[in-house]
Amino acid sequence: MSLPVETIDDSAWEYILVSKLMPYVECVKKWWSLYGKNEIPSTGIYPMTFDDDTVVPPGIFIRATATARRSPIKNIQAFPFIPTHYLQIFKVPGGVCRMIEVVCKRNIEIEGLKVIEKNNLRTWHKGQFIALVPKEIYENSINLGRYLYLSKNELLCMSQGVLPESMIKKSKRYLEGLQ
Repeated sequence: MSLPVETIDDSAWEYILVSKLMPYVECVKKWWSLYGKNEIPSTGIYPMTFDDDTVVPPGIFIRATATARRSPIKNIQAFPFIPTHYLQIFKVPGGVCRMIEVVCKRNIEIEGLKVIEKNNLRTWHKGQFIALVPKEIYENSINLGRYLYLSKNELLCMSQGVLPESMIKKSKRYLEGLQ
C-alpha cells in the first residue's frame, strides 16, 4: 500500500535531495560548458572524466544515445546523470525512490540546472537516475548539435575529402527528426 502524496510530501525532502546533489553541480556545469567539445566515444554509458585535474565525485556518468529521439530525455542525445543509489539517502517514509520522484515533479532547479528524474528505463539497469540539464538547453534542446556515429570507413573517406553516401543518409535522417 502506498501513502498518498499529501501524507508523504515533506518540504525537508527537497532540502535533502538538493544537498545530496550539490557535490555534482560543478562537474555537471563544466561538462555542459564543454558540450560540443566533449569527446563522446560511443553510445551507451560511461563515467564522467575530464582531461584536467577536475575532481569528479563518484557515481556520475554520461549517457549517449544513437539518436536524440531515443534519448530518455527528449531531444537531448548526451547528458550527465547520477543513479540515485549513489546519493545514499536512507530511511525515508514511503521509500527513497518515491521521495525523489515526488520532489523532482516540483520542477526543481539547482543553480540553473533542471533536475530530471527517470526510472525503469534501460539507461541504468532499470533503476532510477537523476539527470542535471541546464534549463535553457532543456527548454531549447532542438538547437543542440547532434552526435553521429562514424564508422572507420566513413572517417577514412572524409579524411580524404570524400563524403560517403552513408553520411548523407545519416544527415538526412537527423534533419527529418528535427522537423
